[in-house]
Amino acid sequence: MRIADLRTGDLVKLPGAGSALFITDLEHPLYPMLRLVIWRTPDGVTFMDALSARQDLGEVAPSTLAERQARLRAALNGES
Repeated sequence: MRIADLRTGDLVKLPGAGSALFITDLEHPLYPMLRLVIWRTPDGVTFMDALSARQDLGEVAPSTLAERQARLRAALNGES
């Protein structure tokens, strides 16, 4: 799945890095051709990447809107 196709709350299986919760992406303030992507790992670490909107990340766990919302709510409340 590409960055452009991700929805907030998606759980992405990152190659060689386990999984991460997709929080959001926005126009990168320094690199206009890239997106600033915000992630949260299962151990509670929040990190940012500069990625192309067309970059393929691999697999996204199938989920409903309610599941994505629950994951995001838990992440924003500091739960793992």
